[in-house]
This record gives sequence, structure tokens and C-alpha cells, in this order.
Amino acid sequence: MKYYIIRDMEAGNTIDFCDTFEEAEKQVKQFEEDDTENGCYTPDFYEIVEAIRNQKTEVTIPTEYVESLRNKIYENLIQNPDFGLGEIGDCRTEAARIVEEWMDENNLVEIEPEPTLN
Repeated sequence: MKYYIIRDMEAGNTIDFCDTFEEAEKQVKQFEEDDTENGCYTPDFYEIVEAIRNQKTEVTIPTEYVESLRNKIYENLIQNPDFGLGEIGDCRTEAARIVEEWMDENNLVEIEPEPTLN
């Protein structure tokens, strides 16, 4: 069963869930209007991710989104020496650990996208 996750693009935090893509788009538009009214609007802050709930109540998310999140976390770690991770390998390992922990806590399962025929 497909559903849609609204999350922030920077850290990948889940904000809301919707049953349809149209519902998710409407909700993002409302979030953006609210952000504008509150003076905190950031363009392209929200993203909508398609997910599939399997029988174990785990949520599957495509590898491309998982990799994107790992890369964003890596970039933040490598750019901030205050985290105490100055080595490239240390930052990559820590980014992977953070994403894995987040996926475990949220019952998320990484899946490879199905190949498409051209």
C-alpha cells in the first residue's frame, strides 16, 4: 500500500503522512503558506517521498533517498569541525550510522528502485 511522507529536505525529518500524492501536495502548500505567514518560509524546504507499507509495518524507502540523506549528513559533519570528526572516512561512517539508527527507530527499510523499461 503506497502512501506519501512529507519531510524536510535538509535533515529528512518526517513531518506528516498522506494517503495520496495530491493530499501531500496540498499539505505542503499549506505548510508553505503557514511558514510565509510566520516569517520563516524557505523555498524547497519540504519534499514528498513515496513509501510502501509492508505487512510488518515497516516502511520501504528508495535507496536514492537514503543516499541523499547520508550525503547531506556527511556534508554537515565534514563542514563542522566542532563535531570532532575531521577525517573524511570518520564523517562517512558517522553519517551512515546516523541514518541506520534513524531507519531502525522508524522501521524503515531501504529498497532498490525497480528497473524501468525504456
